[in-house]
Amino acid sequence: MCKIKAMRAKIIDLKAFGDQQMGYLVPIELNEKIPFEVKRAYFLYGMDQKATRGGHAHIIEQEVFVCAKGSCKAIIDQGQGKEEITMNNAEKALFTDTMTWHEFTDFSKDCVLLALSSVNYTPGDTNYITSYEEFLQKIK
Repeated sequence: MCKIKAMRAKIIDLKAFGDQQMGYLVPIELNEKIPFEVKRAYFLYGMDQKATRGGHAHIIEQEVFVCAKGSCKAIIDQGQGKEEITMNNAEKALFTDTMTWHEFTDFSKDCVLLALSSVNYTPGDTNYITSYEEFLQKIK
């Protein structure tokens, strides 16, 4: 993981309980760790290593991502240029605020990426900016 420069995106530390023999449990305390009321959860798995997921910014949605298994790279832009974050630790979550460009790449074969969202699924241009050029124009 890397340190994020601004606050539109940040790393949230989670705590694991357990050991190598019994395994680990990582609770996500919704009222303490997540900076919004969670309305929806979903997870991604089975992605090809060369796949790109995301590739958009949200107008009204905030999200928290946890790489629960395996690894991937998150690419975010908060209006200051793209930053790359390696996600390979289930004890670290990535928060993305509104108007934060985010995409995910370089998936390991066993990657499971969990997402927690502040809204129910809201398709279309009321929530999504899918053009990176349009995002750059709106963020400045």
